[in-house]
Amino acid sequence: AAPHPWWTWSILGSALILNGERPRARAELARSVELDSNIIEARRLLTQIHAQLGEHEYAIEQGRIYLKVNPKADDVRIQVAQSLVRLGKLDDAMAELQAIPEDRRGADAYYATGRLLAGQGKLEPARASLLKANEISPNNAKLLGTLFSIDRSLGKPEVAGKMIADAAAAKPD
Repeated sequence: AAPHPWWTWSILGSALILNGERPRARAELARSVELDSNIIEARRLLTQIHAQLGEHEYAIEQGRIYLKVNPKADDVRIQVAQSLVRLGKLDDAMAELQAIPEDRRGADAYYATGRLLAGQGKLEPARASLLKANEISPNNAKLLGTLFSIDRSLGKPEVAGKMIADAAAAKPD
């Protein structure tokens, strides 16, 4: 029988992700990039899978390889930053987030930056970043919950409480 082309493993890996079979998907995608290191989309998926499986060193490695080819992949950069946080490399994580140009920063980038700053005890800058995220993506429950925690720590829970009440009025569901 003829050997399977490299894309067979890549497609199978993608299908396994959809079925929630992350360990098997990881194996198929890893085989795919082993056969052809230029299969860049497989590396994007490997970044995600490794992070979900708690294999943060591998997530960072695959993400950085992907970012060399696609430096504007801000979602992958955020994933790399989150894996760096999990490994306690907070300065490296912040450098990854700050590598996203201001004009491309979306709610996810501001949210990740805000959470990282909050984790470092920098509550005012964290709050500012989270407010920018809220401007871009208003009424996000997770974001508002984080803002509420920060405002409570700053001794002004009524500020975020009002934001939550306003969000609930705007989107009751």
